[in-house]
Amino acid sequence: MPVLPETRPVRMAHGDSIVVATDGVRADLAEAARSPLRADVLARRLLDEHALPRDDALVLAARYLAARPARGAW
Repeated sequence: MPVLPETRPVRMAHGDSIVVATDGVRADLAEAARSPLRADVLARRLLDEHALPRDDALVLAARYLAARPARGAW
């Protein structure tokens, strides 16, 4: 089994995104991944624009939609 790198928790706020891509996607997708698009639309666009033509590719995009406190709750 390969040795996995150490992991640590990441603090996320409402609207933050996580994008994970395989090596079949060009590394220049980082700037394009900073987008307000819905996660499913973003994943499709990144695949369409950054997938390598002779490799399989996968992009997973997720947006954190934290529950917001009710208005006046603070």
